[in-house]
Amino acid sequence: MSDPTDASDPEPLSERQFGDILGGCGIVIAAIIVLLLLGAFVITAVNSSVITTLRAGMGLATLFANVAVSLYCLVAFRATKKRPFLSIAFAALSFANSALFSLLLGVRPPATAWHVTRPGIAWYYATYYVANLVGLVLYAWGVIELARAATRRPNQSLEPTAGRRDD
Repeated sequence: MSDPTDASDPEPLSERQFGDILGGCGIVIAAIIVLLLLGAFVITAVNSSVITTLRAGMGLATLFANVAVSLYCLVAFRATKKRPFLSIAFAALSFANSALFSLLLGVRPPATAWHVTRPGIAWYYATYYVANLVGLVLYAWGVIELARAATRRPNQSLEPTAGRRDD
């Protein structure tokens, strides 16, 4: 028989291992969502008109393009610490969120129609348009700041100086 005091306790997970496990779970969940969306698109394409299929395809393309932009901008932000990249990443996530909810809520159930109250409809459209507006403002600010940074002289700082004019 082995001595119970002799058995070593398993080592606790390090922060990196926990992050790897959490990231792996996130990837699995994202893959499931993507597969469900693609499955819904295929079902929509088979059972719907061409216009409905094109609208669903546009929604999927919008979702995937904005997620890709967001991921690349987050990587660029981590590398450069320039806030315009972070702004563009959040804007892309805002647009991806709008596209995702348009895809999810734009499909009618097969047997019955949606029974949504007027305040529910108003709330849906208000959040949809606010998310798009915030995303547009963040995109504009991020792109303008990146363009301004590209056209600055090398010795010019990023912070504007109050009361100083360059003549």
